[in-house]
Amino acid sequence: MNAALDAVIGNLSASGKRRLLESMDEIRSVLGTVGYSGDGKTIVREPRNGELGWVIHRHSIIHAREYLPFRIKKAQ
Repeated sequence: MNAALDAVIGNLSASGKRRLLESMDEIRSVLGTVGYSGDGKTIVREPRNGELGWVIHRHSIIHAREYLPFRIKKAQ
């Protein structure tokens, strides 16, 4: 288990880990095979026209919401 994952779920009780796994199984059953190949690996495709621009656009919006108020407050 990597350190980030261990930090999140490392202290869960056995019943908590079991509930987490059951919940993950439920999510998989709801989503079906969308985005997954038969061997359970995620399918990665080349980005389509406009997708990378959309990602950059969304990132800039999130960044402005999270950090702009802090910068304004710090500047005052």
